Amino acid sequence: MLDSRKRKVQPAMRESQPFLRRLERVAEELNPVLIVIVIGLALLDFSVFAALELRNLPLRQVSGDGQVRPLTLGEAIGLPQR
Repeated sequence: MLDSRKRKVQPAMRESQPFLRRLERVAEELNPVLIVIVIGLALLDFSVFAALELRNLPLRQVSGDGQVRPLTLGEAIGLPQR
């Protein structure tokens, strides 16, 4: 009984092997592209996380006499005041 099943499966496997070979070739070509996409998404994720964390930092300026005053983000990065 196993022999009869084996005979039926083998021709189907022979027919699908070219498809599997083509699929394997496509996957080999796509791997570098997918790696670049993954690295890009990781960098984007890190930069958004860093921006969100920097937004919550308290910004202060200490004057020469020791007085502390809060700063806006624009003042902290050197943008001119309006």
